[in-house]
Amino acid sequence: MRRWGSKRSRAGHLLVEALAGGVLLSLTIAALASGEVASRRLLSRGIDELEMERAATERLEFLRAQPSSSPAWTGPSGGVVPGHPEWAWTITPEFVEDHDVRMGFPSFHYRRAKVTITAGDGRKVVREALRW
Repeated sequence: MRRWGSKRSRAGHLLVEALAGGVLLSLTIAALASGEVASRRLLSRGIDELEMERAATERLEFLRAQPSSSPAWTGPSGGVVPGHPEWAWTITPEFVEDHDVRMGFPSFHYRRAKVTITAGDGRKVVREALRW
């Protein structure tokens, strides 16, 4: 009774199965490696975005600590974010007169300032502060 043919053909089938298994194993390893590279890139970008948020919050808190007559509230300013020479921060204040007030006042005056952190690759974080 003959089951699979000769010993040579059985050895051939085993060789084909081993090669197919090796190809699948190498494809799996390549997929895992590319996934790890992509996850490291995303993690690095997420850490940078958190650092940008922190830098924007620092500038905003600095601005809020200043009196309304300080140069930070009266004119635009800017500089380089400490620790990140490729990032820049700008503060652009503006005087706002709001006529849409329903509390018995004819108009309402305040200062609004935008704090912007810009990365070298074009990413931005913008925060606003108000001063009455």
